[in-house]
Amino acid sequence: LALYLCTLPLDGVKMLELGAGCGLVSLLASSRGANVLATEHSSALSALQNNCGSFCRIEPFDFSRNDSACLFNEVTLVVAADVLYAPSAALDLAATLQHYSSISSFIIAHTQRPASTSNNEKLAQLQAALINTFPFVSLCTEVRPRFGHTISIYKFDKDR
Repeated sequence: LALYLCTLPLDGVKMLELGAGCGLVSLLASSRGANVLATEHSSALSALQNNCGSFCRIEPFDFSRNDSACLFNEVTLVVAADVLYAPSAALDLAATLQHYSSISSFIIAHTQRPASTSNNEKLAQLQAALINTFPFVSLCTEVRPRFGHTISIYKFDKDR
């Protein structure tokens, strides 16, 4: 996802990252001029705060609870990478995205691991949920890294 964001103009973009992890994507976007709110589950927030606290706004967020009270107003870009770890994650993610009418784009990167059928089922569930919620979602690129994983990047542009 970080490499993909390098290809996009980010200066002045209001970006929300769901499940920021260690903060690599948020740091990259911030360094390229985006105003970033990085979110993570409260149990993993300290690493994100240590890595990004000086460059990004950091907030706890659990999209499985659809807790959107702390998040940006007028977000224009939402990004998430490898957040489909729970059985209901795809539907929860799609429900969270519905709350942001100001979104002009969202980008979701998902790693498909060859041996994981449940992960592949979650990917199919995400595809269906996103297409039902946002009819303009399309699979925009696939990258095949050296380790045999497929990274699918879904991009939605409201302006299309």
